[in-house]
Amino acid sequence: MKKAKYLILLAVVLAILLLFRAFALKKKAENKPSFNEITEDETISVVAEKAITVEMKERITAVGNIEPLKTIVIYPEVSGILEKLAIKEGALIEKGSLVAVIESQQRQLRIEQVESEINAQKYQLENIRQDYNRYKRLAEEGAVAPKRFEDTETLYRAAEERILGLEKQLEMEKRKMRDARIFSPMSGIVSKKFIDEGELVTESSMSKSSPLAEIIDISKVKIIVPIGETDIKKIRHGQNVSIETDVYQGVVFRGKIEKIMPVTDFVTRTTKVEILVDNPSFRLKPGLFTRAVIETGKRAILALPLDALMKMQGSGNYYCFKIEDGTVEKTYLEIGDTWEGMAEITKGLKEGDSVVVSSQGILETGKKVKVSY
Repeated sequence: MKKAKYLILLAVVLAILLLFRAFALKKKAENKPSFNEITEDETISVVAEKAITVEMKERITAVGNIEPLKTIVIYPEVSGILEKLAIKEGALIEKGSLVAVIESQQRQLRIEQVESEINAQKYQLENIRQDYNRYKRLAEEGAVAPKRFEDTETLYRAAEERILGLEKQLEMEKRKMRDARIFSPMSGIVSKKFIDEGELVTESSMSKSSPLAEIIDISKVKIIVPIGETDIKKIRHGQNVSIETDVYQGVVFRGKIEKIMPVTDFVTRTTKVEILVDNPSFRLKPGLFTRAVIETGKRAILALPLDALMKMQGSGNYYCFKIEDGTVEKTYLEIGDTWEGMAEITKGLKEGDSVVVSSQGILETGKKVKVSY
């Protein structure tokens, strides 16, 4: 019995508490001002900025790929077994350094053989010369038949011609020997090798179908970028260019315009521009994607901080809240370029207009504001 009374008493207390809470929430709701009441009857504190005229740097941004300053592909001039390949991919190489040797031992043996033949022919020529001089003297004295002298003279001239032919052959063998030792025509980096030691260098290799190696010079690199027909008139030789790449975030490389191609692409309506960049540390590597920013001058514009701009959903039109006599007015804008947290205003404002840069989400035309700058 006592337990039942206790439960009834507890239920009554809970009911009273619930009624009290409901009454409190109702009073709070009645006393809370609506959004319209805030904006109509109260002054909202906002931060404002003025539209000002500033000098903006005009820039052209283009994208391109890094290319070596020079690329040389080395081809053999003689055939034979590749005895030595003195290079490695990715290694630095100096101008005049040995690249490869093709069958030099066999060529040295041929040179020595021809030299021996020349020496033997010269010894034989000396003997024939003695007979020639004797028969010539006897022929002049009439002491020998003319036919005998003519035969001796023929042998003498033939021996001289054989020596001349062997000397030409020796020079050819020496040239082949020189060509068998291949040297780098420039300093750079070995980017590719196309053959290994022990492989046969054939006649097809000599006809430029199978090169030995590729060497690139990246002490400077060039970047080719397309520039549109409306911007190409702003480009000039020697103009400074800032180069950025995703590989080195925040690092800016400096270059200059080296060449402006004389022909515009008929399809894309762009002209290729070559930018030259110093690369002493080889950080910029061929094939990397880059962005080139070309500063073309300055111009005066009307500007606002980007924080002042609002964007309409759907249409994408821009607007701001302009302040006049302590109230705000929703004002639609047309904007141009943006840079460094500022936007160019091409239509909708004039210099000196005050614009809200905070709390725009609770504003609408006609609302009163308290401004601080």
